[in-house]
Amino acid sequence: MTIETALFQVAATPANFRRFGKVTSGPNASLNPQMRVAALTEVGSHAVVGATIKSCRIAERTSAATLADRLHAGMLVFAGPKLFSYAAFTGLSATGADLAWQIGRTPRISLLHRLPDGSRLALLQPRGVAAERHAQLALQAEADWQLPVEQARLVRVLTYSTTTHGRRVSVRLLTTVLDPSQMPASDLIDAHQRWTRTTSALDTVRTCLCGEEVLRSQLPALVEQQMWGLLLAHHAIRALATAAPAGSPTPHRSFDGGPGVFPGADGSRFAALLHSVHSSKLSVTCARQRELGRVPTTTYSC
Repeated sequence: MTIETALFQVAATPANFRRFGKVTSGPNASLNPQMRVAALTEVGSHAVVGATIKSCRIAERTSAATLADRLHAGMLVFAGPKLFSYAAFTGLSATGADLAWQIGRTPRISLLHRLPDGSRLALLQPRGVAAERHAQLALQAEADWQLPVEQARLVRVLTYSTTTHGRRVSVRLLTTVLDPSQMPASDLIDAHQRWTRTTSALDTVRTCLCGEEVLRSQLPALVEQQMWGLLLAHHAIRALATAAPAGSPTPHRSFDGGPGVFPGADGSRFAALLHSVHSSKLSVTCARQRELGRVPTTTYSC
C-alpha cells in the first residue's frame, strides 16, 4: 500500500474559496480554489481503497495522517519524504500497520547498532527534545526500556544507493519492522524500488479522468461529490483491469491480487467501462451547458 496526496482545482466561486482556499505561491499556485486529496492506494492494482478530501490549507503531512482509520495490521505502507512528520509516523504506526517511509535529512535520528542484514536500529525523535534528554533516551533504548512515544521511538533504518535522472543518490528508509528476520533489508529495498517506479493513482485521476480540467461544481458539497465519483470510476477501471485474463487487450494490466470486482473481465468490457465513464463526464458537461442556456435541450444528444 502507499499514501499519496494531490491538489485538484475547483470552480472559482465564493463558497469554494471559503471551503477549500487556494495556493498563492510556489509551483502549485493557482487562481482557482484547490482541494487536497489524500489517498491510500494498492501498489499492484493502483486501486484507491481509502481517501480524504480537505482544504488545500491543510499541509500534505497533516493530510497523510487523516488516513489512519483506513490502516490496519497486516499492511505494509510506503510513503514519500514530503509526507513525513514525527506526528504522522507515530500516529499511523499506532494502527498496527507496518510503515516503510522514505525520508530526507530533516528527521532527527540516532543510530544505535547494526543488525545482521546491514540495516541499523535507531532512535527517532521529534524536534525540540533537549540534548541531555536525547542522550538519556538513547541509553534507555539500548537497555530495552519502554520509551515515551511522544519523545522517541525505535525504528529500523535502511540506506541504499540508486540512479535517478542519471545521478547517483542515496535513499534512506525508516520502517517499523524492527526484526530483520520478518523482513530482510534486501526484500524491503526491492519492494521500495518497485514502489518508486509505479504511477501515482491520483495523478492518473487528475490527468486521465479529469483531463487536468477544473472541477466545475459551484458548491463545496457538489465538488466533493464529483471527486468521489471520479475516485469510484478509477477504482472500477483498476478492478476491471486487474481482473482481466492474461493476454487480453486491456491496457496497463496490473499485478495479480487486486480487487476482483469484475471477475472474468475481458478487453471489450474494459472498453465499455471506459466509454461509460467518458459518457458520464459528457452528460455532466451537457447538463451544465443546458443550465447556462448554451445547448438546445431538444436537439442535443448526450
